[in-house]
Amino acid sequence: SPHDKEYKWFGNVSTYEMEGLDKTLFTHMPLIITKSRKDRMILSKLYPNVISSQNESEAAIPVENDTLFNQCKAKYCWFDSDEPGKTANRKLNHRGYKWINVPNDLYEKFDLKDPGDVISHFGWEKGKEILLNEMKKKGII
Repeated sequence: SPHDKEYKWFGNVSTYEMEGLDKTLFTHMPLIITKSRKDRMILSKLYPNVISSQNESEAAIPVENDTLFNQCKAKYCWFDSDEPGKTANRKLNHRGYKWINVPNDLYEKFDLKDPGDVISHFGWEKGKEILLNEMKKKGII
């Protein structure tokens, strides 16, 4: 319920459930983990190896999955570009997770925190270009 002030953050699955694992290619290509279904759906139109957690916390990516995820060339978390998202990214560094975010200038100028915000603000073609550029900068594609 994104517009409900009181009950906004209730989910329909547990904190530890990850979506998209059945479609993940555990090969020698990077893995992107997002913090929402919406962002996973957007990014998976641009890149095949994307899963989502239920939130942006270290606990949302169970340590037990690290062995599986380590089969990938690299592991990236694409969490929000705000301070809680960046903090969550930093907390996963010790487990070998790298980070990717919406560019800081877009966050600061337009308050665009995640891939969904980029697409909503710029439209599909320009938004896609921005997101793909970030993936290129990180060496994902």
